[in-house]
Amino acid sequence: MYAYIARVRSKGRLYEYLQVCETVRRNGKPTRRTLGSLGRLDQLDPGKVDGLIRGLRRFAWREGEAWVRPAEAPIVATRVLGPVLVGRKLWEELGVAGLVAQGQKGFAVEEALFRLVLNRLVDPMSKLSCVEWQEGVEWPRAGKSYGYDDYLRAMDVLHSQKEELEEALFLRVRDLFSVPLRLVWYDLTSSYFEGDGVCELAEYGHSRDHRGDRAQIVMGLAITQEGFPIAHDVFPGSTGDVGTVAGMAQKLKERFGLQNVVLVGDRGLLSGENAHTLDGLGMGYVLALRTRQHSQVTDVVEEAIAKGLERPSDPDAEWTVAEVEPREGMRHVVVYSAFRAIHDRVVRRERLRRTRDELRRLAGRVASGRLKSERKVAERATRILSGHKAGRYFEWELRDGAFGFWLDSEFYRRQRKLDGVYVLVSNDDELSVHEIVSAYRQLHEVEDAFRVLKSLVKLRPIYHWTKRRVEAHVFICVLGYLLAKVMEQRLKKAGLPMTAARALRHLEDVRAVDQEWGDLLLTHMTRPSPQAQAILRAFNLPAEATILKNGSLATG
Repeated sequence: MYAYIARVRSKGRLYEYLQVCETVRRNGKPTRRTLGSLGRLDQLDPGKVDGLIRGLRRFAWREGEAWVRPAEAPIVATRVLGPVLVGRKLWEELGVAGLVAQGQKGFAVEEALFRLVLNRLVDPMSKLSCVEWQEGVEWPRAGKSYGYDDYLRAMDVLHSQKEELEEALFLRVRDLFSVPLRLVWYDLTSSYFEGDGVCELAEYGHSRDHRGDRAQIVMGLAITQEGFPIAHDVFPGSTGDVGTVAGMAQKLKERFGLQNVVLVGDRGLLSGENAHTLDGLGMGYVLALRTRQHSQVTDVVEEAIAKGLERPSDPDAEWTVAEVEPREGMRHVVVYSAFRAIHDRVVRRERLRRTRDELRRLAGRVASGRLKSERKVAERATRILSGHKAGRYFEWELRDGAFGFWLDSEFYRRQRKLDGVYVLVSNDDELSVHEIVSAYRQLHEVEDAFRVLKSLVKLRPIYHWTKRRVEAHVFICVLGYLLAKVMEQRLKKAGLPMTAARALRHLEDVRAVDQEWGDLLLTHMTRPSPQAQAILRAFNLPAEATILKNGSLATG
């Protein structure tokens, strides 16, 4: 029970009434029920209210005990509450509780997994640190505290049910949000390991985190147009992008029943074998060529320019597009971005400047006689060129004890012509040129997903050192990302467009507070800020300060 001020407007005037209320659930939703009214607030005698409180006091604790005003009751603990309320609401909306096997007797796997997933959203840390973190969180389902071994057991259960859970959650999201499935976006990222250990997935490879000094994994993620995850894969850290496409395409087709989707991917995913595989599966694709490496690109771009492809210089200009004649059964669409062209020129100019500076220093060392060995000169020159990715731009020679180098002007001119150019290929005859370009531009949805995975839910670094635990860790992060996307969709629908990270920051101030009130331990929710109130209401959750529970200090 709690005191509530009801406001009633009558004949242009606002009246306030003091009521005694309680929170009850109707049709599964919390609602307020009025038990009685004490009258108009402006007409109440505070002395009579104090008398009523003193009269009720004997029914709350032993008579004769000194009266303690709420403001004077000592606060003994505070715990995180707001993100838990919203997180649990989303968890139940997705039906995760009914999907996860409960495990052994006396161990609620689903609750342990919920805590692990919520931790990724609220305060990402290692599983070992979660044991301490959970003590600072208010769990409305008043369950036991879990130990490190409990969390590892929950991860093992999650790992054993990955395929079933992925499929069930995808179907649930598709039904909840009426997700269109004409296009599916796919891309990869990497995540590195921390500490020492051995894992069959931990290998060195191209690091998207710029941590080439660390062993890593590669992760592939397929998402919908709205950014909802469909499926993900974990690969050894040296896996190339091309080698992951066929498996994901087959999974989307066979496991998820996506028969008529078009797979959209960035540069590095296209190969003759992949194109053949996708054709064989009857799956459409929109993929980008590696513009500066594919043998066909120069000819295709020349043809597009001949057909009138405009190349404006204004960085704010819209992308220009030209489709050329199909090659090898694939449509080719050339796209030009003035902004990207400027970026390409600036990056190349800086790369070549640094390369020249280092090559000049190398020439100086050779001329001074400090470096005489031809083998060492060659090693040093190769290291400079490969380090700046400029090996195709420069030629060099060592003659009569002098080191010389020069720019390959013809190659330089060809590369400049490709600045700002994308070449997209597709086997789908039904997509318009505009749809092909728009689909490619929306790859930023996957980039945003990876950004959330790495910044909000902290996919990296990885501390686990067995294959199943590494894969379970990635799945937990994907579940955290799924909750974040569902949260954003619900907030958008409620007229509160904001990122999950921002919403969680507002909710962090909603806390559970323990106060010693006589011989009672009273737990109540703090009054939310206006922003937090709006977020809570968007999920039909209590948005006012309220009593959560009370009990005897003797029994805790």
